[in-house]
Amino acid sequence: MSFTKKQQIIAAFEKLDAFTLSNLLDDEKTYQDVPKSLFVERYREYFDGLKEDASVICDFKAYPGKCEGCSKGKIGYSFVNSEGTCFGEFVFVEDEDDFSDIYVCHDFNSTNEDILDHYNGITFCDDEKVGYMLTFDELVEKDFCLRALNEIQSELKKNKILSLEFIKEWHKKYNPHYGDLKIFGSKHYSFTLLITNYLGNIRNALSFIELSNKSALYLELLKDKVFADDEAKMMWMMACMEDIPDINLYLHAKVNEEENYISFGRINIDLKYMTDYIKLQKLFQQNSNLLPYSVLMSLPWDWKTPSAMTDTENDCERDDDEEFPF
Repeated sequence: MSFTKKQQIIAAFEKLDAFTLSNLLDDEKTYQDVPKSLFVERYREYFDGLKEDASVICDFKAYPGKCEGCSKGKIGYSFVNSEGTCFGEFVFVEDEDDFSDIYVCHDFNSTNEDILDHYNGITFCDDEKVGYMLTFDELVEKDFCLRALNEIQSELKKNKILSLEFIKEWHKKYNPHYGDLKIFGSKHYSFTLLITNYLGNIRNALSFIELSNKSALYLELLKDKVFADDEAKMMWMMACMEDIPDINLYLHAKVNEEENYISFGRINIDLKYMTDYIKLQKLFQQNSNLLPYSVLMSLPWDWKTPSAMTDTENDCERDDDEEFPF
């Protein structure tokens, strides 16, 4: 049985097959206002992410529907798996035996009434769209962003683990001017996305490093034998929570135990900078039953099971662990 080109394109979306999609789409056409090559590249990354996500069942099927928004009435498809997860809803603009355009629709009425969860699909930046011309001010700010990106990406090529000195200096150099950029508004630019991500990663890392430095002081204080009884321990924990309110926040960061670093998004820092925070949080989790009931109820439910803590807790044990009265 032979399939039309349009049917093959729909099937490629169902199968998360960017290779076939690349072969079927026309090089001369734009899709979602960007060149075909960029469209396929982004969806290849998107499809790979879905296939690598163990929580996603990749048995997607196409369900027809119509746009109810800015392209009202235009025909398209939603792609939904057996669990009701929709990875995207698209308008497919038909042109005889082909599609002249394919783009994400955010106001789509699908024939599938059992969709439980929506993913947003891919959004392209204004400067990535064919024919978009940057203004002089935008070019100046693009230059600022690219200099910042070049500096940190060059350092990452040389050093897989960034030094504390580098991230502090880079943050000091670029963060103050970041908020003054005029490029944040109704438009979105590709050159701002990465610098936004890097700055967010570094801010997060520096914030937790500061918390870890405070944690070291409380761990040192805990060695005093006056904290041997439960009431004193509870007072110590309450004081710690007041000074380090984020101690009850779960640390969402990836740890590489073999190479001894912790990842905050796109950057890696030496695990030693986080050891005291992880140690202190572990002690809190193990002894949370000492806290007043009202305080205990405000803690994350994850803390009820030791497995919720980072897998590196055993590697972060201090040599003087026996000195703690806990």
